[in-house]
Amino acid sequence: MCGTCIITYLKVNNMAAKLWFNADGVTVYQHTTNDNRFDEGWSETLEPGVHFGEGIAGGDLEGGTYSFPNDDISHISVPSGFEAEVFQHSPTEGNQTELGGLSSVFGEGDHNLGSDHSLNDEISEIHVYDLAANEGSGNGSGDGSDDDELTDEEEIALLEEQLRNQPPKSNMGIYIAVGAVAFLGIAYMLLRKKPVAAAATTAAPAAPAAAPTT
Repeated sequence: MCGTCIITYLKVNNMAAKLWFNADGVTVYQHTTNDNRFDEGWSETLEPGVHFGEGIAGGDLEGGTYSFPNDDISHISVPSGFEAEVFQHSPTEGNQTELGGLSSVFGEGDHNLGSDHSLNDEISEIHVYDLAANEGSGNGSGDGSDDDELTDEEEIALLEEQLRNQPPKSNMGIYIAVGAVAFLGIAYMLLRKKPVAAAATTAAPAAPAAAPTT
């Protein structure tokens, strides 16, 4: 099978894995996981693209989506295959350099910002990258130069690793998989019993004839 065909096949399966495990993007949270209010705070899952804090620039920015409460993020969860670039101010608004705002890139993992982190409750814009979709396109946080392009074998290996390591964010996929396996097992057992019952019916001896009466 040609390398392009294999890559296409793996990319389709990678998309299916993201849908199956509900890994649609980067999730941001109001509180850190160390905070006992973590489960009570708000959270938002951000798909690949540009996202703004609600209310900045009077809600007039274009080229992105107002997706999260401004200056209120304390935890960032980045699943395998994604990357988040966060900004203290909005470079889309044109004030990133002027105000000397901070920025940072977060790779795969769970990141608590905490009270001692310089970007805790200070994030106004987030760029979410789907690394598999952006490879070689220059749309990620890297420079996108030709030197960074992967060979077919390297891209296949990367996609296979992402499929193996994709972390489930919901138990729903597991429940569906277990239910499907159980259903198939029951159907298989029922199908096996039918021929046995038929054979038993065929092999049953005929009832003896009634004795003639005199």
